[in-house]
Amino acid sequence: SSITVSWGASNNPSGTIYIADFSTNAGFIGAATSSQTFVNSASTSGLAANVTYFIRVLARNHQGLDSAYNSLVSTSTLAAAPVFSALSGITTGQVTANWNNQGNSASTIYLVTRSSAVDFTGAADVVQQGTNVTTFDFGGLASNVTYYFKGEASNNNGLSTPFTTTMTTSTLADTAS
Repeated sequence: SSITVSWGASNNPSGTIYIADFSTNAGFIGAATSSQTFVNSASTSGLAANVTYFIRVLARNHQGLDSAYNSLVSTSTLAAAPVFSALSGITTGQVTANWNNQGNSASTIYLVTRSSAVDFTGAADVVQQGTNVTTFDFGGLASNVTYYFKGEASNNNGLSTPFTTTMTTSTLADTAS
């Protein structure tokens, strides 16, 4: 995951050095990364998924004197899309969806969608929060019906990943009487 930040030159001449700091700590104790640039933007990559990063920038003049830092801003990296590992616990009226959290932070919100229509019309959405929640039991399903499942993850800013690949299974048929 990566973050790119841009800022205005504020009347600084060409050749001004800008230093952008990125940190998971608002006090910048243990800054994650720092970038020096002559342009009005900086990027950093290799960041953890769905983690809030704080960003500050200062300008350094031609004599090496630093300005004050600009106002603190923050943003979160994108969440990683969940990966379905299996559909399990299949009975006449229940299916359990299981997924891997892909290393997302505990604040990640997962949306798992179930439908009996391949195009997900008439879908039932279920929201699960936290990386420790990687399963959901869909109960009250009709017997001997094919169901389709897909999932997405939302980061701290509410931005969602694309839906995952659809998984399909059928509930069991009722016992003959």
